[in-house]
Amino acid sequence: MRLPDGFRRTTPPELSGGGSEVEEEIRFHIESRVDELVAEGVPEAEARRRAEREFGDRAHMVRRTERESRGGGEATMRVMRWMGEAGRDVRLAMRQVRRNPGLWAAALVTLALGVGGTTSVYSVVQGVLLRALPYPDEERVVRIWPAAPDDVDGGRQSWSVPDLDDWRERSESLAAIGGYTSTLAGLVIPTESGAPEEVRTAYVTSGFFEALGTAPVVGGTLPPEAEEGDPRVVVLSQGFWQRRFGGDPDVVGQVLDAQQGAYRIVGVMPDGFGFPDPDTELWTFLANVDQTSVPWLLRQVRVFDAVARIAPRTGAADEDLATAEQELAEVARGIAADVPETNAGITSVELIPIRTAVVGDVRTPLLIVLAAVALTLLIACANVANLLLARGAGRQREFAVRASLGAGRGRLVRQVLAEGLLLGVLGGVAGMLLAAFAVPALLSRAGALIPRSQAVTVDAGVLLAALAVSVGTGLLVGLLPALRVGRRSLGAAGRGGGGSGDGVEARGLLDGLVFAEVGLAVVLLVAGGLLMRSFIELRTVDPGFEPEGLLVADMVVSGYEDAEDYIGFRDRFLQRLEALPGVLGATTAKEFPTRGMGEQWAWRLRGEPEPLPGEARTAQALHVHRDFFEVMRIPLVRGTLPGTDPELSVIINERLARSAFGSADDAVGSVMVVSGMEIPVRAVVGDVLHADPAAEPPPMIYVDDRINTRRVFAFVVRTDGDPLALAEPFQRTLTELDDRQPIRTLYTGESAYAEAVGRPRFFALVMSIFAAAAALLAAVGIYGVVAYTVRRRTREIGLRLALGANQAGVRRLVIGGALRPVLGGLVLGLLVAAGLSSVVRRLLFGIPSIDPVTYGGVAAVFLAVALLAAWVPAREASRVDPREALRAE
Repeated sequence: MRLPDGFRRTTPPELSGGGSEVEEEIRFHIESRVDELVAEGVPEAEARRRAEREFGDRAHMVRRTERESRGGGEATMRVMRWMGEAGRDVRLAMRQVRRNPGLWAAALVTLALGVGGTTSVYSVVQGVLLRALPYPDEERVVRIWPAAPDDVDGGRQSWSVPDLDDWRERSESLAAIGGYTSTLAGLVIPTESGAPEEVRTAYVTSGFFEALGTAPVVGGTLPPEAEEGDPRVVVLSQGFWQRRFGGDPDVVGQVLDAQQGAYRIVGVMPDGFGFPDPDTELWTFLANVDQTSVPWLLRQVRVFDAVARIAPRTGAADEDLATAEQELAEVARGIAADVPETNAGITSVELIPIRTAVVGDVRTPLLIVLAAVALTLLIACANVANLLLARGAGRQREFAVRASLGAGRGRLVRQVLAEGLLLGVLGGVAGMLLAAFAVPALLSRAGALIPRSQAVTVDAGVLLAALAVSVGTGLLVGLLPALRVGRRSLGAAGRGGGGSGDGVEARGLLDGLVFAEVGLAVVLLVAGGLLMRSFIELRTVDPGFEPEGLLVADMVVSGYEDAEDYIGFRDRFLQRLEALPGVLGATTAKEFPTRGMGEQWAWRLRGEPEPLPGEARTAQALHVHRDFFEVMRIPLVRGTLPGTDPELSVIINERLARSAFGSADDAVGSVMVVSGMEIPVRAVVGDVLHADPAAEPPPMIYVDDRINTRRVFAFVVRTDGDPLALAEPFQRTLTELDDRQPIRTLYTGESAYAEAVGRPRFFALVMSIFAAAAALLAAVGIYGVVAYTVRRRTREIGLRLALGANQAGVRRLVIGGALRPVLGGLVLGLLVAAGLSSVVRRLLFGIPSIDPVTYGGVAAVFLAVALLAAWVPAREASRVDPREALRAE
């Protein structure tokens, strides 16, 4: 007779008598090998001959083993025995995989998705939020702003260079402070093809590198004495060093030729330094910026940011930070008293740790997504536990027979745990492979939306942690059926009857897992639904212009000293662009909407008194070409647009018109005092989203750039087809007109607007994917539990049908039993989601955090999913043949 897998004809040595311990051990191993061969289909006599032949000379083995045991070989034998049993457990587990491929495939895919998703998102969180920044003692490095607490437009102010110098001299709390800006034109260098390239450049003051504290990999940083001597020195990024100089270790002292002059190279920063922007390639002194471009020596010209290092005074960084805030506020008040004409109202300071400043507002969404994938992993674990528990309950008769043949409970538990271990290892490896592919794909789609994305990697530590989680998960979900081994009466198990108590216990565990799955999945679906609804609301916001059909090129015109010259170049270029086939119009603005808002100007109405310090009303001022509104298709509300002759006047948007004059009708023809000049309002135009689409349109002043000029231009071309088809003619026309001018960035109007809503779209998409996965896993779990219950209750159902129950009644019975844990999990999940609503509230736009549409939709989806998952097993149960069911039992 062929025995089931793992069954033995003899009892293990610890249960047998007669013979030496070594002989019993050898007999145990031979009989185990015979059982394995018989299970593989080998006749018993042949199996015994092969086992004896494989084992060799038994008498010699007994003598040698007894001799070794006297010298300490007993421990070796125990190890060998343990290893042999472990190997046998693994082989039997692999045999179970081959016999139940569908069940194991479902469990492996579920576990791999849970582990792979969690590993992928954790890798992003680790790189962005947890990995150390490349600044020594980073807890002492801060972004720093002077603040005007009573300012109606908010307290944070930008820096002027004279203010920086005063703060450096008067403060004892700052070990170093340095200003910087990367918004000015970068250095322009020739390429191998001869075309100019504008290299992303940060202009800094002394103290910048000292505040950050990062050591260069080659040479040094900008020498402070050069700032007031010969400031034409430059530090390279490692990427630029490799790309331009091939990583030459002797690069220090060489000259970088740029259109702005020759710059001496003094050092190379390490890979990943990237401050203030990850794509910064050069650092040089602000002193190289001409005063005619930016009069940075004036105290009222506040266009710079600053970074500082807090001096170690008490030894504790947080205490020193609090002390520095108090002292620096005193410094601000002292400067305000000394120069009230420019600094009145700037009486405080704002310090932000560098990590918080770098990560920005992405911390909360990333942690929410990480929590979402962790919940998905828990749901996946519950699902796998469902599968193994249902299968373990179905194997009770097998376990009982094996126990009756001599297998102890510990042996059976070990076998079930071996299967869980195998599942964990295979699922972990699959999850690791999934994460290795998913992280690069994730970064390729969202790298530009996430700060520090260049620091995200799937390193060995994360992969090993993922494998450990997976193995632990496999053991944990295998523990549930393992704990139930041996609880049933062997006689009842062998007869197949008397299982009601066991069935109730198993059903309770399964229902509990479904309850947990549904509750967790509901929380995820609510969060994902809220973010998706918020993104849809955001997409319906009118940007105030038509982004379709626009090609945009950001440029800083160089090589022309006088405003008349570079404005003349601008006009000639626009004329040539308008002559290109497919071009409907061309214009310029200092910044394209969604990419910036221009400059901040103070304003008041004519006749109003001068405002007190800190009480001035401000608006964003944008320098535009006269055809800007027509090409952008921004609606004209009142008044007339500028003509061919420049005229001292301004155009304002509806928000400013309502704020200043009450209506657009009253605004046209009125006079505003802007930056000390009385200027009439020529027209009122519609509101435009110039920065964050989720924010209210700011008050805007549009000024004719022929009256107030700037070198920075966003050239905008409206086409009658695909804007990108005009990219090559655009570049060719620019080269023909002036081959010294590089294009900083070329993009379409649609891509610019899509980028503005890219981050909320990305997080809404990711949350929706995990929420959908959670719902699918919950549906699979519900189906598995109901199907298992139907199989366990086949005899009961057959008896009901035999006694006259109709099929509809049976379906109601099955579906009703399936819906009980689902409804409980649904209610709990909705309550938990409502309790956590404050977490996602600040990420939403246009909808409340407890949105009836979202909550009602999630409830309807889960009820539908539960009904669908229960319907198929219920229909099969109602079709049971009572005679066949009773005969099978």
